[in-house]
Amino acid sequence: MFERIQLDAELAREYGLVADQPLTGLGSIVAITGPNGAGKTRLLRLLAEQLQTDRREFEDFAAITNPEDHDWTEQVNATCRFACDASAEPDEKRKQILGAMKRFMGRYRTSDGGWREFAKTGRWPRVVYLYAGDERSQLYRSRRQHHDTDIQDKDLRAFPKDALEELAQARFLAAHPMWLEGNEDLHERANRFATTVRALIGAELDIHVRGTSMFATLNGRRIDKDTLSEGQRVLLRWAQLIHEEVADLRDAILLIDEPELHLHPHALIEAITRLAELHPAQIWVATHSIPLLAWIGPRHIYSMDQGRPSWAGNQMKRVLGGLLGENDGTERLRTFLTDAGSLAFHQFAAECLLAAGVLPLRDGDPQAAHFVTHISELLQAAEQDVRVLEYGAGRGRLIEAIAALPTGDRARLRYHVYNDPEHTDPADASTCRAQLARLEGSEVTHRYCDDLRQHQLDAADKMDAVVLCNVLHEVSPQDWPRLMDRLRACLRPDGHLLILEDQQMSVGELPHDAGYIVLDEVELCALFNAAAGTPLLRYGQLHAGRLSIAEISAQLLVACTPDCVNKALKQVQQRALDQITTLRRPKGPASPAEPGHRRGRLHAYYALLHTNATLARSDA
Repeated sequence: MFERIQLDAELAREYGLVADQPLTGLGSIVAITGPNGAGKTRLLRLLAEQLQTDRREFEDFAAITNPEDHDWTEQVNATCRFACDASAEPDEKRKQILGAMKRFMGRYRTSDGGWREFAKTGRWPRVVYLYAGDERSQLYRSRRQHHDTDIQDKDLRAFPKDALEELAQARFLAAHPMWLEGNEDLHERANRFATTVRALIGAELDIHVRGTSMFATLNGRRIDKDTLSEGQRVLLRWAQLIHEEVADLRDAILLIDEPELHLHPHALIEAITRLAELHPAQIWVATHSIPLLAWIGPRHIYSMDQGRPSWAGNQMKRVLGGLLGENDGTERLRTFLTDAGSLAFHQFAAECLLAAGVLPLRDGDPQAAHFVTHISELLQAAEQDVRVLEYGAGRGRLIEAIAALPTGDRARLRYHVYNDPEHTDPADASTCRAQLARLEGSEVTHRYCDDLRQHQLDAADKMDAVVLCNVLHEVSPQDWPRLMDRLRACLRPDGHLLILEDQQMSVGELPHDAGYIVLDEVELCALFNAAAGTPLLRYGQLHAGRLSIAEISAQLLVACTPDCVNKALKQVQQRALDQITTLRRPKGPASPAEPGHRRGRLHAYYALLHTNATLARSDA
């Protein structure tokens, strides 16, 4: 890796650039930025040509100074190229060698400063130039036609379908010993390439066989230019380049021109990171991407201004002004980033004017997983069948989660569902029925109902548990006493009510006129007129306090009265007010270490919670 490079002044003039100052403080990744036409691409091309031209001279110089490390033919050719003519005196040759060494030491400095050891290796970095392949490259191609260069330039737009097919087929055919014999190198290259694809793209390269035809696949999908996004095609192209150059990549300097034309910021940063993990000598990137520049950091950014490169570390304001506009572009970006909390506040508040949605089951859903654990514990503790009624099941999110339990573990579970037809979309109801039928292992289910009275009949089999998952906050507080009476009529005397809630919902909603009301442990105690710590009301939290599950004895439900509702709402008001006060003290000792966006969302959540509780109180 070069820590310092002095550009060739004459070559720079040919490219329309100014090379009056060396490029210093270069890291393993160097960014070149600036507005359109400032010279970013021309600087990369200049570097490509200069490094490749100096490579040949360096190799000649190394062959003469370290003859034991080079074959006889190479040494003779190098000596001939260095000699002015056949009668050149030894002193003149020494002067040439000394001049070459001084020139290299003046033009380049390695990262460890060890020029002597670097010269002894005799290895100059190879140059791989990745460019967009558009018409802007015409000048560069024209120069290459008139100059003796062997720079390996790679068009990022090329799609390596033939190479993919060949290597995928090689992996498949390797299973046949007759083919493998004599094709070991191809098989090894194919495996290396598959490893590179897996590392860079996160997809598995394989082969699909149809009759006598074979075609390459990624994660089971056929690889075709038209079925892949431009970013995926570029990453495959990068994988091919890495595969082709893998033996020499540690000694290569990669020059990449505006990769953000093909990749969104996150994919771009991931790709550069993975390239860096392959330890090339150096990576240079010409870019307009502000996320990529932020990731690289100001220490290793050079900006172009009218063809002159300069270190950007102490002039980032000017650099950003050139990219975003001198007037107010930088200020708008700063406002956008620093006001993430404000944006989150307004977004959540706006969402609180919309009706509540229905959640699907997500991979790793912590609330559903905790519910399944509770049901499993309930089944283990009971000797008989366990009857559970989910009130307001929506499309069957919890049913789907329970279905993941082994059949034997849930054999004694009798899971029933109630959805209010006035508040349930027919499509959601149909999905819920199907989920319940699958849970039962049948085509139809008789455990779905839209009339709760059938479970309230004296002759009905009562439930061991009734579940309200993200439901209570969607019921108007004035209806809570009536709801508790209805649920109590469905429960066995020793049964219990399970209330699961998201204590810090990430999406706002307006489930009824008063808005959402989410209760914590103290507020539930107030609602059911219970003392804190009573075994009749057990409360637990998970997921860093965000999710809660309360187990309330059936005998407490009768205590839910309008007076208790107002007491619970008063406690909600106080908690919300305390949280708002804390969030508005960002430098106080009690303030949470929250990122701006999350902080803004919490601010909105508690502000609306306080408002909703105030609106819901009948005694206010």
